[in-house]
Amino acid sequence: MYVPVAGTRYRIIDGVRRAKAALLAGHDTIPAIVRDSAGSELGDCELPVDSLLSARETIPRKSQADESRWKRAVMGANVWPLTHPPIIVIPVARGWPLADVTFDFGGSSS
Repeated sequence: MYVPVAGTRYRIIDGVRRAKAALLAGHDTIPAIVRDSAGSELGDCELPVDSLLSARETIPRKSQADESRWKRAVMGANVWPLTHPPIIVIPVARGWPLADVTFDFGGSSS
């Protein structure tokens, strides 16, 4: 069991779609496995979604496969408690706040 430290931010290594879907569905916390920067597991816990960072500022939704993955994440997030696998995170201060992560639908910006 990992005990989160108040004020610590966690970058998502695996599970950005699941975390974003949980945030949009109104969850305050999400199951997570915390690893150190070398990849060793520190433990599991429930992390506040507002402590999560993404390595990317967008979630791709360009292809049919991208859209299918997003829909599965949304289906898993619309239940209490969450039933999808825990996200994988590392304690780190760099990344985009999950609330600021947007979707990339392809298309041009002009």
